[in-house]
Amino acid sequence: MPCPICDQKPMNCDCTETERRQYAEIEELQEQVASLRLTDAEREAIERGIDSLLGVEDMSAGAGTDDDAAACLLRSLLDRLV
Repeated sequence: MPCPICDQKPMNCDCTETERRQYAEIEELQEQVASLRLTDAEREAIERGIDSLLGVEDMSAGAGTDDDAAACLLRSLLDRLV
């Protein structure tokens, strides 16, 4: 298996322990950033919340259910980001 930093086979790898540690830290940070990205459902919930705040009324049959789902998604988003 090649080194993830230099793509060399282990016996030819010249990467230092510091480089390996830094690479692992970067990978961990990238995973943390990825976990902070919004899902499509969360984006839609935020947009629906904004529309509600701006006074846009949706009179469709599923509007109440959609509002409840949006509120739950917004709450989970806030919990995750705090």
